[in-house]
Amino acid sequence: MANTSEKRRNLQSWVRFCEANCLTGENEYQSVLEYRKHQGIGGSLAAGFDLFFNSKDLLFDTAYACADADLQELALLHYEKLAQIDLRHSSALNNLGVVYANLKIPNLAVKNYKSAMAIDETLAAANFAHILIDAGVFDEAEKVLKEAQTKKEVHQNVAGALVKLEQEKKQSGDKSHRLLSFRKING
Repeated sequence: MANTSEKRRNLQSWVRFCEANCLTGENEYQSVLEYRKHQGIGGSLAAGFDLFFNSKDLLFDTAYACADADLQELALLHYEKLAQIDLRHSSALNNLGVVYANLKIPNLAVKNYKSAMAIDETLAAANFAHILIDAGVFDEAEKVLKEAQTKKEVHQNVAGALVKLEQEKKQSGDKSHRLLSFRKING
């Protein structure tokens, strides 16, 4: 029986293997077999898939590595699987939002940010606020960020989003002022 640190090393090795081989679809079966052979791991193929497909930490690490490598679609698959295993995994829900935003699917980004915010993920609140700020919906962004500030643990990106909100509000006000001045001058 492997001890905890040995299991962690095996999982970390698996993540590196997944990153190196960008596992997708049909290739996963063969890749798991190759990995298990390389690691000298016995047992059934099903046990190997349980190691991968039911390990929340491993799924998260793999999805994050895929997203970091700009393999958004592959990251999406792993984050979705993680969210199926743990419906309250706020980091997975937030990162699903990030991936959807990167894929230019804002409605699904917002849906996942809101799901993560419902379980007190303040990073998701900051990410959602950025979408609102970019769209010029300053009042709503301010509400989202103020609500995030009331949580027990507040991610540092909430402060960054507040700074951006204030900067964008000022810029918008300056533009409005210039436009009004232009109208007055040109009748």
